[in-house]
Amino acid sequence: MAVDWDIQEASSDGITIEDCLLAGSVGVMISNEHYHGLAGMSGSNLTLLAESNRHLDNKHLFNLGSSPALEFGTLLHTMVLEPHDVESNYVVLPNFETKALTGVSIAQAKRDFYSENAGRTVIEYETFLKAERMARNVSAICGKTIGQGIKERSLFADLDGVICKCRLDIDLDDVGDDYDLKSITLGIKEFSDATLEAHIKKLRYHWSAAFRNIIRRSLGKPVRDSYLIFCNTGMGHMVRVIRISPLWIREAEAIVNDLLDSRRFYLASHIDTPIVDIDDRYRKELESY
Repeated sequence: MAVDWDIQEASSDGITIEDCLLAGSVGVMISNEHYHGLAGMSGSNLTLLAESNRHLDNKHLFNLGSSPALEFGTLLHTMVLEPHDVESNYVVLPNFETKALTGVSIAQAKRDFYSENAGRTVIEYETFLKAERMARNVSAICGKTIGQGIKERSLFADLDGVICKCRLDIDLDDVGDDYDLKSITLGIKEFSDATLEAHIKKLRYHWSAAFRNIIRRSLGKPVRDSYLIFCNTGMGHMVRVIRISPLWIREAEAIVNDLLDSRRFYLASHIDTPIVDIDDRYRKELESY
């Protein structure tokens, strides 16, 4: 059986993909950067695979890099789940005095500051303050769950020739529950069940949860429920914890298993999935939600 080795096999932490696979259900505690640098298909790759295997093969072409929203989400995750890493990973951009006072232009002072902090992410004070307030609110509502779970554990599994990986935000290992932390920007929308339903389906969070379940189950870990912790980036930073419907998860697991089968077939035959026909059934499905 062909095996899906799609990225480099090691990174600066020294832990290789082979080490990660051997870790089994125990998983590995590695940095987010290390995790993303190691081989394996993740839940975020499922939408590409749903297009075609060649989309997945060329995923680097569709990686638009970092964005303010992604950077902010990473900051929030670090504050909530790995607060001990905030200082080593982030630094707040200070206000700089004018050249008349310091002899150095503000532009040059900024360049010097970025150079001196090359190993850390530089963020605006207001951005840091907002993330800090959101982290406070999440901890106030979910502190007990966060304290009980294992944070940011990475799991790797060879699923019949397809190397798969997931990074569990909060893993309640004893009961099989999985919590995923998400920031959400609502704009003028209400923080309602209907809004969250549409958001989950649009971003296919239920696919990612199903993918994590498949990996956990393959490693012999208990699997029960999948939860999402949403924190609003807007005023007040409201927090909502929701359970993804078990029915959605079961349906999504069937879809994900079909995608994994298509990947295995492609690796063995180099025959890709057929091009999709578009008709009004998709519109009707959306209207039924």
